[in-house]
Amino acid sequence: MTTPGWFRRGWRLLLTLLLRSPLCYLGALWIEKQRRTLEPEGRPLDALTRTALNGFFDRDTLECVRTVAAASIEEPRWLGWVRRLGLPMDFTLSQAAGVTYGDLILVANPVTQDNPSVAKEPDVALLFHELVHVVQYRALGLHGFLHTYVGGWIAADFRYLDIPLEIEAYRLEERFRTSPSEMFSVEAEIRERLRSQTVPEP
Repeated sequence: MTTPGWFRRGWRLLLTLLLRSPLCYLGALWIEKQRRTLEPEGRPLDALTRTALNGFFDRDTLECVRTVAAASIEEPRWLGWVRRLGLPMDFTLSQAAGVTYGDLILVANPVTQDNPSVAKEPDVALLFHELVHVVQYRALGLHGFLHTYVGGWIAADFRYLDIPLEIEAYRLEERFRTSPSEMFSVEAEIRERLRSQTVPEP
């Protein structure tokens, strides 16, 4: 039996009302905690990476961002509690290749099997994707970013790849992967999207 559209819309609205505010609050606490913990280890982008990304991002963005490499990405305990509600979540942070906390990018960088003492350099396209999130954070602010991200996640029935801010990041990343010599301004793209309101409120 097919679930009526009005029921799905009503259920999504209820989840938004019940979950968005507490998840945004918990998310903000987690991000601030992670930034305080990881910031001393943060490193600026290396010269080769900055050269590859110059022209796609403003100089100020490339200068402010810091990266930290870790064997894996820790997931907040409260996200496990949310998962126990039985929501159809298809993604965990422990699976992520990278995650952005404001202007700090945490990259999952496990050591190579043939040389356990040497970690692989992060993929430039991965850093491009995470830098798109840095620009989104800067454009929306921490709470605006979380409000939009969590609301989009709920509206997408908790499907990671259907979150509007992720769709935007993957679309711009794909443009970079396909034509790395054809520069465009990520900041301008996001400013234009915000003006046109193409990321809808759930």
